[in-house]
Amino acid sequence: MVTTVYLLRHGAYENPKKIFPGRLPGYGLSPLGKQQASRLAEFFSNKPISSVFASPLARTLETAKIIAQKLNLPVVTDTRLLEVQSPFDGLPMGDIEARARAGKMYTKKYFDQGLERIPEIFRRMDRCLRDIVHKQHGKHVIVVSHGDPMMSVWFGYRGLTWSKGFAMENWYVPQASGFKIEFNAAGNLSE
Repeated sequence: MVTTVYLLRHGAYENPKKIFPGRLPGYGLSPLGKQQASRLAEFFSNKPISSVFASPLARTLETAKIIAQKLNLPVVTDTRLLEVQSPFDGLPMGDIEARARAGKMYTKKYFDQGLERIPEIFRRMDRCLRDIVHKQHGKHVIVVSHGDPMMSVWFGYRGLTWSKGFAMENWYVPQASGFKIEFNAAGNLSE
């Protein structure tokens, strides 16, 4: 029996100062983000979704609530779905994106300042997803999280290494988008 997880990134959010919000409070969905979440809700309205999970940050929680309301389901929050713990919260977004494109974000300099390492991000996301699969065996669930945590899963579940700058240069999960992951009856990734 297959358990299906739809891992989604939050919609567009209010950010007038164009800073990296990270784990800062606030940063709810913008009007565009609300429209994006409504489109996701409509897309999933014909699927047999049993549960909706989300990071407790405003942008993910609001995205999940819009979807869950359409499905008449509650939202369960889990801190393991949070954005990356980093020293970048509140810094200009352009600076963070430039570092990421240049492969200068996930480095020892920033690890020493408290940046969460990619393997740590992947481990917490993987544990969370596998716990959800264990509890929702054979069902279809939605999980709403953030870009880098999702990319750690995308690479990790494919047995790939997230090389410096790869995600920003080649593909990065867009807002209000995501991917499907299927787990077999034993809780392992389906082929």
